[in-house]
Amino acid sequence: MNVKKMLAYQVVVGLVLALLMFPAVSAYAQDPQPPENPDQPWNPPERGGDAFLPPGVESKSASSYYPTPRPGTPPSIIDAYLIDEAGQTRTQFGDEPFYLVVRVNSPGQLYLAEYYPAGSGLQRHWLIYRHYLDHAGSWTLGPFYASPQEPEGQHTWKLWLNASGAWAQRLTYFSYQPAYPYP
Repeated sequence: MNVKKMLAYQVVVGLVLALLMFPAVSAYAQDPQPPENPDQPWNPPERGGDAFLPPGVESKSASSYYPTPRPGTPPSIIDAYLIDEAGQTRTQFGDEPFYLVVRVNSPGQLYLAEYYPAGSGLQRHWLIYRHYLDHAGSWTLGPFYASPQEPEGQHTWKLWLNASGAWAQRLTYFSYQPAYPYP
């Protein structure tokens, strides 16, 4: 009889914990995924979901002086490109760390979605979601690494910047070619 009571107690505790977790899980699950086509005009939601950077990724500002944007200036992603650990701009990477450099004309919330090569069977996903850049200027985010299942070919990264209810978008591309072991 004690075993039945203990089992019933564990089931009840498990259900209570699941119900307590459900609102957090369902709120996060409601974040819309990026659109299927990176060229599609669409903006992420301004509210809802948790802001995040991938584990191990840092966001660093590259300068100590940033001009204040004039009132009414729409946000702009002036430039977005990828660099290697030596700071060299590159468009092809293997199994090595790399960084995203973004220049923006105003503070705002940054979003970044990754689109895989056509035919890879992998779904687009958020890499960065609503990360706040607190001033205009150049930002370096990374390091990023290829996942073990990373498909070869051209990847598309779409960036959005939201500032004062206005949006800016930009695409950047890179090719991934895994390092092959020598025979």
